[in-house]
Amino acid sequence: MFSKLVDGLYPPICVLCGQKGQIEHIDTSGRRLFSMDLCAACEADLIPNQQACYQCAIPLPAAETNPQIRCGECLKAPPNYTHTLAPYLYQWPLDRLIQAFKFQGNLAIGRTLAGLLQKHIQHSSGYQPSAVLMPIPLHPKRQQQRGFNQTALLAADLARLSKLALLEDSLLRLKSGSPQSELDAKARKQNIKGAFGIDPKTAAIPEHVILIDDVMTTGSTFSEAARVLLAGGAKRVDCWAIARAPKT
Repeated sequence: MFSKLVDGLYPPICVLCGQKGQIEHIDTSGRRLFSMDLCAACEADLIPNQQACYQCAIPLPAAETNPQIRCGECLKAPPNYTHTLAPYLYQWPLDRLIQAFKFQGNLAIGRTLAGLLQKHIQHSSGYQPSAVLMPIPLHPKRQQQRGFNQTALLAADLARLSKLALLEDSLLRLKSGSPQSELDAKARKQNIKGAFGIDPKTAAIPEHVILIDDVMTTGSTFSEAARVLLAGGAKRVDCWAIARAPKT
């Protein structure tokens, strides 16, 4: 009742066009409302990643209809994760939303991005009640500079909406290196090597981990994090991201 009252007095406003946003029932019991700072028209402008590689989510030719088809690169050199859900392409206007959330500190957009991803997770084979969400960590130095870890906020909202468990501090960023966004595919793989570790205070790594990030580009970050988790005891690692960028 309180949520309905707040949304009635202060309705969500679309961050792209300024029109009224959306109020959606996420909880099937109807006890909780989730507001999106995005109107239906602007949501329709987001470009879906409809035909994609099952493993790395790179866009594939539209003629492909097999939902578990893998791209040539994943067949040749499989990454360490099993499946990727990235329901949108990293193009306008979604890139604008993610950049505002990540670099301008517009945290309200994070809840909207979580709501967008929530709509698609039931189509992912990684959506299992026993799965545990784990955000890709930032190096402490970079997190101090930014003031927050956007993937941790995104994972927290997703855990609340999906009712999946969240394990935030077990995966550590051991080295910062250069920002991945500034590097090409080959340099990304080298840059991310040895970047992750497991907190020694962690009792046990869950058998099924879902890594959370905002954008997936080459998949190098996900694959290196998955390698560490599998070595630490995980049996399966999946990846969820809002958007898939083309490989560079």
